[in-house]
Amino acid sequence: DEMVKGLKPGLKLKKVKEGAYYSPDENVMALATGENRWKDSKHYRFKVVSHELGHANHFDSKELSLKWMGRKYAPVIGEDFRQVKIGLQAEIKGMADGGRIAIGQKKLHERVLTDYINIRREISKKGNTPELLAKKENIAAVFDTLGGITKGKFGGGHAVSYFKKLNYGDMEIFAHLSENYFSSNPYFKEVLPLTYKQGNDYLKKLLK
Repeated sequence: DEMVKGLKPGLKLKKVKEGAYYSPDENVMALATGENRWKDSKHYRFKVVSHELGHANHFDSKELSLKWMGRKYAPVIGEDFRQVKIGLQAEIKGMADGGRIAIGQKKLHERVLTDYINIRREISKKGNTPELLAKKENIAAVFDTLGGITKGKFGGGHAVSYFKKLNYGDMEIFAHLSENYFSSNPYFKEVLPLTYKQGNDYLKKLLK
């Protein structure tokens, strides 16, 4: 299966009440089966698996990892991923109408936040339908990607302190590109079409 192709053997699965994660030291993928989102949405379940396997893939491929330097860890970033990141920054800067990249970042933040608020309102009126839950998760993925590329200045999904650690923000970007590749994200494709395509091409090459 393409999702696990190239991963080191012995990946273990673990059920937790909340907070899915992948641990490279233990080679464990923890799935938060106790969360309501996990219980309510098949789309969410597949996206979580795609996301956490993305973390496993960037560690195992060494595209994004950590290197012990004697006293502390240093980030390791592969050149191919660096080019994807440069493309994402350029696409966001293109939203600034010739201004600074921060203007584009703010515009994207405001658009995604507005869309997220609106989908939450629609869910409150119509209930947790599979279609609306999928839309909400897709929007949240873009917000988290923006948090990753700006180290928490814009976007969301994780604490600012998390985004500022080493290359953790880059790891979240990679994990969302993994979601796009394996389970698609029409909202991401609409808002960041160039990055969506570049990310899919990048992962197709990386995972072949």
